Amino acid sequence: AQINFAVIEHGNPYGVRTGDADCELYTYVDVPLGYTATKVRINGSDDAMDIEVYTLDLDDGTISGEISNTGLQTNDDTVLASNHVGADDKMLFIKVATTAVDDVIFGGYVTIQQT
Repeated sequence: AQINFAVIEHGNPYGVRTGDADCELYTYVDVPLGYTATKVRINGSDDAMDIEVYTLDLDDGTISGEISNTGLQTNDDTVLASNHVGADDKMLFIKVATTAVDDVIFGGYVTIQQT
């Protein structure tokens, strides 16, 4: 599954950029029923941006404890510590913590497999 962020910075390189070094970017990924997310990769201009992955409950807006490996960063292709199983009422919730105003997120992907 491909990950898309909402805002595009017009420049070179193209991607999402924040106006403040302490901002966070969030994205949601729907994993279809019958599939399980096993890896997450977010591509960006700086390898030092922290990536955190959670399961979001769409019924009450709560998130699980972090299911990504602690220390997952931009450009890592890391297996999740706990897999996310596709469900009608759950989505994969991904947080990217930027570290500088020139950090750019290009996009990313989630590796899924049929369960």
